[in-house]
Amino acid sequence: MIDVSLDTVIFGGGIAGLWTLNKLHNEGRQVILLESQAIGAGQTGMSQGIVHGGMKYALTGKLSEASQAIAQMPARWRDCLNGKGEVDLSSATILSEAQYLWSDDKVTSKIKSFFASKLLKSRCEPVNQDQAPALFQNKQFTGKLYRLNEMVLDVNSVLQALIAPLQDRILKIDNDRLKLHFNDSKLEFIEYTLPTQQTVRLRAKQWVFAAGEGNASLLQDAIKAPAMQTRPLRMTMLSFEGISPVYAHALGKYAVPRMTITSHQDDAGRWVWYIGGQVAEEGVEKNEATHHQHVMEELKALLPWIPLDCFKINSFIINRAEPKMSAGKRPDNFFVKQHQNMTVVWPTKLAFAPVVAEAVSGLTVDPAVKPRDDSDALRDDGGVGWLKIQADWPKAEIASPLWNSLC
Repeated sequence: MIDVSLDTVIFGGGIAGLWTLNKLHNEGRQVILLESQAIGAGQTGMSQGIVHGGMKYALTGKLSEASQAIAQMPARWRDCLNGKGEVDLSSATILSEAQYLWSDDKVTSKIKSFFASKLLKSRCEPVNQDQAPALFQNKQFTGKLYRLNEMVLDVNSVLQALIAPLQDRILKIDNDRLKLHFNDSKLEFIEYTLPTQQTVRLRAKQWVFAAGEGNASLLQDAIKAPAMQTRPLRMTMLSFEGISPVYAHALGKYAVPRMTITSHQDDAGRWVWYIGGQVAEEGVEKNEATHHQHVMEELKALLPWIPLDCFKINSFIINRAEPKMSAGKRPDNFFVKQHQNMTVVWPTKLAFAPVVAEAVSGLTVDPAVKPRDDSDALRDDGGVGWLKIQADWPKAEIASPLWNSLC
């Protein structure tokens, strides 16, 4: 048995866990992250990469609580992408500096006046057809187009940037080899059996659960664990002859866009449209074939000029893991809650990662901990160097980009 003591152990290698790992490490914490799958294999890797500032929630013609809560996130991400923020994302790829909102001629005057208001002029502006993305320069497009100053990122490259400085702190676990030892309402320690059959006992001042849907199974034996809900989506990948990249939301009569399209390249450089929005919400109630037919019908109605004679399509269910809300409603904000020595996290949106990490840091701050040099090794109580254990502990690898599974 090898005993190792740490400041913090994080469960979950999605955007919230990785951002928190970087922030705590930069603050001088002895911290590691444990992941049971590949990095980004869950909700993060299946997201559309949108770092929005809340306009998505303002499509009914007013700024909602959700839109106001997330409004400052693009600026914080921009600082990080420029190498000047709390984490260094300067190596990450920006797929598009902006998104577009489009509608047919039936768009309501309420929404038109809302987009023209002083409140939104710096965030959303009308676009003339000759300045529009190639998709909307077709003569058959007679609707309205707005440019939304919110970027779309290549999520895989963001994960790679977050992993790069801390690969030795991101460890792969097999849940069958993991045992959590609770004492009343505290997590005292965990035991993990390495592939060498050696058992490691990890102790920590603070345990952070950022494993998305996996939080429920990890905390099933914990007293007073926060309740979780899942809201499923059926997301769609589509590729066709003559496809061109686009990042756009189709405006409808609901707060959720009728359809949201982002574009991504597989390893062979082929473009894939990734489709969410209202069509993804409705797709949960449909079988795969019926959903695919509905998606194609919606595309023909919204973009009748695109060539869809030869295409490849695939769809799958994603469970959005969130804190339990009344009547299963969507939460307006991120969730970070501490109980005893455990902090449970659900970011709810990719864009909230910076404030999630900040909140976790605020709950676990130790004034006695001073920033240290990156070369400092993790300590342990048993007299056995952490670096010796690392040789036998598998490292978590990043998941293959989702788009490779279509072609």
